[in-house]
Amino acid sequence: MADDTFIVAEISRNWISGKSLRPGTLATDFEHVLNHNLARGYTLVSFQLHRLNISAVELNETIIAVFQLTHTAL
Repeated sequence: MADDTFIVAEISRNWISGKSLRPGTLATDFEHVLNHNLARGYTLVSFQLHRLNISAVELNETIIAVFQLTHTAL
């Protein structure tokens, strides 16, 4: 039996010359993940933001988030 007390989410976005291939921002993607996991009964425990300059015009942003099951979703 799997222990689902903690789950991890990775949210990433690549930027080239200041533009992403998808509309929105990393923050809006993160908010969607927060709301989705909250509806499943998970609460955010911690997160880290990582940024990597791939080249002079390319940037990768990644959020690693840890959630803990706090209640059973309705």
